[in-house]
Amino acid sequence: MVQAKSCDSLGPIGSWLSTCDSALPWQNPFLPLDVDRHRYQQGNTKTIVVDIAYLVRRSRRFTTLMPGDIVNTCKRPGMGVGQKPHTSLYPGDIVELGIDELGRQRQHAVASP
Repeated sequence: MVQAKSCDSLGPIGSWLSTCDSALPWQNPFLPLDVDRHRYQQGNTKTIVVDIAYLVRRSRRFTTLMPGDIVNTCKRPGMGVGQKPHTSLYPGDIVELGIDELGRQRQHAVASP
């Protein structure tokens, strides 16, 4: 379930984290994802393919979760495999992702060693 985001460099965590008791719109934040300025994904936590509560329950079956642990969410509509034609990231691509009121982050795709 976490395979795709478990590879080296594929799980960037932003410049800061926010707790669930903050004033952020956690029920429905906008989550854009662009590759080389082309918008591939837009939506919110309601468009995530697997329910977040289910994902946490399932994760707890095979790992111990402690306060501060991060559980990656599942894919959203618009990911590369769902594109026609299928698309992937290539070295040099610039990936930008964001979340309402937290900001955006940018990564440069590099070839694996």
